[in-house]
Amino acid sequence: MEPFGANERNWTEEEKESITNLLKYDKHVPLKIAEQVYSAEVESAYFARAGALAGGILSAGAFYFPVVRNLPILRRSLVAALPGLYAYYWGQTTQEDAKWGKVFAAYQRWIVYHGQHQKLFV
Repeated sequence: MEPFGANERNWTEEEKESITNLLKYDKHVPLKIAEQVYSAEVESAYFARAGALAGGILSAGAFYFPVVRNLPILRRSLVAALPGLYAYYWGQTTQEDAKWGKVFAAYQRWIVYHGQHQKLFV
C-alpha cells in the first residue's frame, strides 16, 4: 500500500470502481464504511443533476443573448451550446471528484481498520 497524503498515487477509473465495489459488497467491510460509500454516491449525484440543469438553462440563455441573436442559426446554436457544455462538464467532473473523495476517505478508514497500511504501528 502506498502512503496517504501528498505521496498518494493517481488511481485509474478501473481501480476506483473496484475499490468502490469492494467497500460496498465485501462481507468484511463494516456497515458504517459501506454506508459512507453509498451516501457518497447519493450526495455526489447532486452535481450531475445541477450540471445538466444549468447546462440547459445557460444554453437557452446564451441562445437569446443579444450579441448571439444576430448570428446565423448554425453559428448561433454552436455558440449557445458552449456554456451549456461547460456547465455539463463541470457537473460531471465535480460529481466524480466529490464521490471519489468520500469513497477514498472510507477506503483509508478501512485500510487502517484492518491494519494493512505500511506505516501503521499497532
